[in-house]
Amino acid sequence: CERLGIDPAKPFVTYLGSSANIARDETWLVGQIVSGVRQHPDRSIREINFVVRPHPANAKVYEQIHEPGVVVWPKDGALPESETSQRDFFNTLHYCIGTIGINTSGMIDAIVLNKPCVSMITEEYKTTQSQAVHFKHLLASGAVEAVNDVNGGLKAIERMLSGADERKGHRKQFVASFVRPYGMTFSAGRVAARAVELAAQKMTPEQIKQTLGREFSEAK
Repeated sequence: CERLGIDPAKPFVTYLGSSANIARDETWLVGQIVSGVRQHPDRSIREINFVVRPHPANAKVYEQIHEPGVVVWPKDGALPESETSQRDFFNTLHYCIGTIGINTSGMIDAIVLNKPCVSMITEEYKTTQSQAVHFKHLLASGAVEAVNDVNGGLKAIERMLSGADERKGHRKQFVASFVRPYGMTFSAGRVAARAVELAAQKMTPEQIKQTLGREFSEAK
């Protein structure tokens, strides 16, 4: 928080930006959410900070955001590839009270870290949300809370701050079934590499799934 220039004594929400093909410029939505928070009757809500994490391929649009208590980080966007950028991404999720956004794979990372995750379902982006396969899984799982307007987003932020969290079990189940279906014991890279090997042997998806289940359950 000190690095980003926000008060570490105050909680922050992380806004997860989407790629340009999902939402070319969603800064208007960020502005509406921040404005709603600043006008909230509860002082503890009004003083919440925001860390906006742009999608690495869609960061330039955020240059227009200049609001107190709102930090765009990293300003130019960044893939979490190096040790430093991975640490930044982790900290941005780990220390926030929850996340909000439209539709981005960063929501899966937030769920892995067991953070409340809210998706704004709007007319502007309904098509790009409904077409994304991973987003369909997210909604169906219950791991993500879908809200239809800024007021719904504000109520979700209220619950984040209060600690009310009814979706914790859904997030845990999503990680177990979608992110790490072969358990947390094994490296995800090891499982993925084995899947590629089996695909190269021209196995069907169902055969790959059965083989991975057998091999890694035996290894347990």
